[in-house]
Amino acid sequence: MDYLIDSQILVWMATTPERITPKQINILSHTQTRRIVSIATPYELFLKESLGKLVLKDSIEHYIHEYVRLGSVILLPITMDHLSAFKTLPFHHKDPFDRLIIAQAIVENLPIITSDTMFDRYDIVTIR
Repeated sequence: MDYLIDSQILVWMATTPERITPKQINILSHTQTRRIVSIATPYELFLKESLGKLVLKDSIEHYIHEYVRLGSVILLPITMDHLSAFKTLPFHHKDPFDRLIIAQAIVENLPIITSDTMFDRYDIVTIR
């Protein structure tokens, strides 16, 4: 099955996997799981890194390239359908990156692996 991975979970995969719940680990480690990451995620993490809000052992580029190279994640591009859904979302969540990920989940009919309880305010499946 396909799952969209929220930015925070991707960071935890690289830095503190013990913060990921057993349910999430079970899904992420299953051989039939396709782990999908929005292209908005590296953009968000680059921004946080450049503002000093995110400090990692290696660069964001390193982690993303490694995950893609190893087949651990598939990058999901942003389409006009995603942006159209983004435009119409209610403002339960104010973070534009999270809103875009939510819009992609809606359009692509993907559950999201996240730790963010604000995602529950939308008509999507969340895995915590």
